[in-house]
Amino acid sequence: MSATEADADQLERNKEVVRQVVEKIWNQRDIDAADYLIAENSYDHDLGFDEQGGRAGFKQHVPDLWAGSSDLHLDIEFMIAERDLVAARVVWTGIHDGPMLGVPASYNRVEFRQLIVYRIENGMVAEIWKAGDVLGLLEEMGVPSPNRTTPLGMVKFVGKMIGRETYRGIRKKLTGSPVKRPET
Repeated sequence: MSATEADADQLERNKEVVRQVVEKIWNQRDIDAADYLIAENSYDHDLGFDEQGGRAGFKQHVPDLWAGSSDLHLDIEFMIAERDLVAARVVWTGIHDGPMLGVPASYNRVEFRQLIVYRIENGMVAEIWKAGDVLGLLEEMGVPSPNRTTPLGMVKFVGKMIGRETYRGIRKKLTGSPVKRPET
């Protein structure tokens, strides 16, 4: 086997890891598959301030999204692989029938397209980068859209979406002390 063939085989193996993440973990709802598909110290570059990283954080995060859509299904539109990276265009579809991203159930059908880049190491996902139209998803879930024409409108919208609890988490991370509730 030539070096070029070996490289092509490795790229296909890396793409298969991503297929397995989508099929086994997300679509078959087999969270235990994360034990052999997600590296223990994996790094998600897009975690919120109060979200835990690594495999343990991934295993906490996934069921939260499942709770927001009992029929959540992911489809891979395409994948491109180079070196140890796999870029996948993923379409998430389902009925928003439970709390998701802090939004109560709207019972709307949602469709969310996302570009996810995975770095594969030793046959497991080691790093993840994500980009998608989260504001569009929130609109589909029934959240009124912000005034996208001004920065202030966007800041107000994001502030409402973040909510008090996340603010508390951010404050604790930045200052080391939690926000205290006023005594009544």
